[in-house]
Amino acid sequence: MADSDTKAPNSHASQTLIDGNVLAAKALARFGADRMFGVVASAYGYLTGRPGVLLTVSGPGCVHGLADRSRETLLQIVCKAKDIRDIPDCVFRVIDRAISGRPGACYLDLPSDVLHQTIQESDAESLLDAVAESSEKREAVFRVSNSDTEKAVSLLRNAERPLIVCGKGAALLELRTR
Repeated sequence: MADSDTKAPNSHASQTLIDGNVLAAKALARFGADRMFGVVASAYGYLTGRPGVLLTVSGPGCVHGLADRSRETLLQIVCKAKDIRDIPDCVFRVIDRAISGRPGACYLDLPSDVLHQTIQESDAESLLDAVAESSEKREAVFRVSNSDTEKAVSLLRNAERPLIVCGKGAALLELRTR
């Protein structure tokens, strides 16, 4: 594993080489993940609405980690980084899917050969910025306007016999009675 102080020959401080381990840690930190373990990760995610992250080795570690996930049988998304440059996008996609819509377990595979690749730190920052910028554009598309929400509330208030069916998803969205 390259360490974050390793520099390429004849380079400046901005040309510091980092490996996939450092880039994965930066991506997890940038996109709001907290490190938790097993069942605690699941409970943390349910109670806070933020992703609880369980770091395991591939194979048996992954299987045991997923067995701890509240009897969930399906993964929301599986993403495997095939190159160090894939790490920020994969981390973002997994965390975004874990907390969007119906939250649930996701699997992010960061193979050791990818984690041991190196990249210029400035290139890594550019990758992180590009993913963050594209996520901001994506978020704007999926937001419901306040006027649409108010129209829905008005329709329900004025309905003769309104019926609202909600379950755990409503609790996860923290819907409140107005």
